[in-house]
Amino acid sequence: MTILQKIKFIVQSQLPSLDLVLDYLEYCHEPWISPQDWSCCQIVLAEGFTNAVRHAHRDLSAEHLIEIHLTLFSHGIEIKIWDEGKPFDLLRYSQNLLRSPNSFELGGRGIFLMRTIATHLSYERGTDQRNCLFIVRQFSTEEECQNS
Repeated sequence: MTILQKIKFIVQSQLPSLDLVLDYLEYCHEPWISPQDWSCCQIVLAEGFTNAVRHAHRDLSAEHLIEIHLTLFSHGIEIKIWDEGKPFDLLRYSQNLLRSPNSFELGGRGIFLMRTIATHLSYERGTDQRNCLFIVRQFSTEEECQNS
C-alpha cells in the first residue's frame, strides 16, 4: 500500500476551525478521485471534526486541541481525529440508533451518516488518554463510477 499523501495537523477545538480542516483536506485532492468520493471525504471529515468539538470537547476549556491525520492511498483515504474528551462507546450508540432511529435528535444522526459513507468507522481510547475516531473511505472503482 503506497502512501500518496500524508498530512498531520492540530487545530483549535472550535467550529470556525472547520474551514481550516477542510482546507487541509484539499491537499489530498487528486483529479482521479471521483466527485462523489470526494464529497464523501469532505462529509465524514466535517462530521467527525464537528462531533469532536460539539460532543467530546463540550465540557472542556478552549485550550484543548484536536489532532487530525489524513493519509491518501490510491484506493482510498484514512482519517484519524484525536480528541481529549471522555470515552464514548460508538458501537453501542450505533446499535441503539439502528434499533430506534427516531429516538435520536437530528444532531445525533451524524454518526449514522458517517457509518453509511465510511468503509470503516471506529472510535477507541488510546493509552495517551485521548480518543481516536478512525475513518476509512475506499474510493469507487472506475466501473462503479460509470454505473452510478
